[in-house]
Amino acid sequence: MRKGLRLLLVILIGLLFSSSAMAAVVGDFISTPSEENSPAFHQHLVKPGTMTTYIIRVSNPGKDPVEINLELIVPSSDSWSASLSETRVSGLNPGAYKNVLLTIKPKSSVKPGEIFKVEVGANSSAGFQDSLKVIAQASNTRKIYYVSIDSLDPRYLNLNAKGAGPGKEGDWLMPNLHRLMKRAVFYPNANCHIITATDMNHYNILAGTMTGTSGISLVGAFVFGVDDKGNFIIKSAATLDSNIARYGPDGKYVPSLYNASKNSNPQAWNAFVSGKNWVPELYRFPEFQIDRIIHGARPADWVIAPDSKPRLNDEYYENTLKPLAPGAVLYEKHSMGNPAGVKETPDPRYNSLFALLTGMVPDFFPPDRWVMDSAILEVLNEDPDLAYILLAVVDDAGHAFGSAFDLAEWDTRGTETLADDVSKYDSRASRQGILNVVRDADDQVGRFLDFLQQRGTLDDSIIVLESDHGMITYFRKSLDLKDPLKKVSGYQMKVDYGHGSAADIGMIGAIKNDPKMLKEIESALENWTVTNPVTGGEERPILVFNREEMKTGFDQSSGKQWMLPKEYYSEYYIERRKEGEQMWPDLLILTMPHYKFKVQNFGLGNLGLTKVPIKLPEAGYFIGGHGSFETRPILLMMQVPGVKPGVVDQKVYTMDVAPTIYQVQGWKIPEVVDGKPLPGIELK
Repeated sequence: MRKGLRLLLVILIGLLFSSSAMAAVVGDFISTPSEENSPAFHQHLVKPGTMTTYIIRVSNPGKDPVEINLELIVPSSDSWSASLSETRVSGLNPGAYKNVLLTIKPKSSVKPGEIFKVEVGANSSAGFQDSLKVIAQASNTRKIYYVSIDSLDPRYLNLNAKGAGPGKEGDWLMPNLHRLMKRAVFYPNANCHIITATDMNHYNILAGTMTGTSGISLVGAFVFGVDDKGNFIIKSAATLDSNIARYGPDGKYVPSLYNASKNSNPQAWNAFVSGKNWVPELYRFPEFQIDRIIHGARPADWVIAPDSKPRLNDEYYENTLKPLAPGAVLYEKHSMGNPAGVKETPDPRYNSLFALLTGMVPDFFPPDRWVMDSAILEVLNEDPDLAYILLAVVDDAGHAFGSAFDLAEWDTRGTETLADDVSKYDSRASRQGILNVVRDADDQVGRFLDFLQQRGTLDDSIIVLESDHGMITYFRKSLDLKDPLKKVSGYQMKVDYGHGSAADIGMIGAIKNDPKMLKEIESALENWTVTNPVTGGEERPILVFNREEMKTGFDQSSGKQWMLPKEYYSEYYIERRKEGEQMWPDLLILTMPHYKFKVQNFGLGNLGLTKVPIKLPEAGYFIGGHGSFETRPILLMMQVPGVKPGVVDQKVYTMDVAPTIYQVQGWKIPEVVDGKPLPGIELK
């Protein structure tokens, strides 16, 4: 019987017997998102010999405390089993709820495709009944988990627990990453794609593409033309009306592993849990086939109270998340930023710069613990077959603190504490501040590994641990892109061309189709020289790529092959773009190491502020950042069941991860894929 009819029947019975009993029936009092006939219903796919789970929310919508008894109604089977973490919920107050874990296990002998249906019945002491049904399906497809530590440079893996010197076994800054490394294939020479920024590289690692192929040109805010005042028309991820991931002469949608997951089995469930809300929102459109998006502005209110927004204090962790089974250790309180127990004097900049950056907009920047809590709950509740988990705080904090993987960057002031160390690039940088959040990111990875181990699925899961790009500390003084443009005579800014800049990245967009103008602008930019703040020498602070150089990857001015051919060349947006669609830069401008631009004509879209353009003072807001070639190195290790762990020094790229998973899973590799399967991942 459908829930709506059952609810109506219950209400009618209540009217016959008691008006007070009727008051307790406001709605269903047991539920789970995957239940039959719900909007998010799907059959949980479970590998024989492992398990799948559901979080059953038991609630009291009435006016008086109640006791609720739960009962499992399952078919007789020697091959499947089902259990509840508890069968009696006592003293449930009005408006309160409690989560109960339903676990279903198929034996190893169960054949793929076999179905197991479970019904959970509930009796309330108020005299009412409810029930729900779920379905599990045996499948040989392994679960795939991406865990991305946004902005983590792989060289952090070399540091000791304090972060002040080389590490060794038993004394690592990131011990949990080293734990996974022993189970995985590690790629110390892995690189992301230009530009070395967030949006395009998260997509590239899921789609197997270079940035030019994925069609994602910038971060958070994208240029769609020029208005009648000569300003760029900027659209944020939240205001896009269609997916901008387009490739080829016809602008086809760029498929990803999410599509392959669905194609392999329509019951497959895809999730994206993110510490940056705009990243999954960029791909919220139906063709991307994400079933569940969770971020700070979309909290998982099916297991967490709807008003439980991300926050920086510990109230959320102490009062909201509770163990779901006897002996569970999933939600222990973890110390923010210092699980290694390194004793350090508190750095006041941690509470000022970072709190300013994150505390004012917690929906955009939830703590990594909140993200991992949500990811664990999503696995427990909806058991996704492909889940992307984006831990963003290393990036968020790095913009405020700088980077600390380079030991030579820091003057220790002759003291043991790191709180007074000074960066040679910017005295405002905080070595201790960034190391704290790096430690915490490692802690969250450890919690996820522990969770999978406890769940019994760690050995059977495909795990990709990666970062989208690196992070460096900038020189304190910012470059003003308008300075060299003033030397371009005969052309007017906002009349003949537009410009924009932020962090490592600048761009020129022609308003009038004038190749001669673009050549003169390019020449003026390439001949620009400044004084290096550290060495005192005169040098060119930027690289400029015209569209032909984007196509070849070879910069004529420097005489060097900087990019892979077509790495930042979009055939569709350059050659076939339609009016009103995303505009690809005519000139891409990237800084040399440690230089940064003032923010001009872009707002802060790359911080996830979606109401752009916004009028801001022209300044270099970031202490640390990324975008250019010095932040190409990325973290990359991959656990594949049946593959021998090891280290592969060969140069690999972000685009090589997706084709590896296509190959491992036996899925057809789409024509759009630029990469090739990673070396060292050969199934026996």
